[in-house]
Amino acid sequence: APNSTTIAILTFLPQWGTLIVAGLLFYYDLWLCLLIQTWSFVIFNKVMTAQYYLWYILLLPIAAINSKAIHERPKLILFWAIMYTLGQINWGIQADAFETHGAATIPQI
Repeated sequence: APNSTTIAILTFLPQWGTLIVAGLLFYYDLWLCLLIQTWSFVIFNKVMTAQYYLWYILLLPIAAINSKAIHERPKLILFWAIMYTLGQINWGIQADAFETHGAATIPQI
């Protein structure tokens, strides 16, 4: 049976792999690369905090400046921005109820 150190290293391989691949594929657009690397870091991380969403909010507008989508499909971008905001509101309400009031909201989160 593998020991805990081996398992710990193996669990980080997807995270390392996506970080390296994103760097190699998107080196020409620093902000998009940083956004993708941040996203992949968060996806494969074992812990979820509100700080990660702050990272997204800071990097997304900077990365979007160079994107054709924001100029060619502004309604679609607005739709996804609204969906993201609604998701954050829902997550924030459930997380607050769990953390400050002890409510059983884990299934909703």
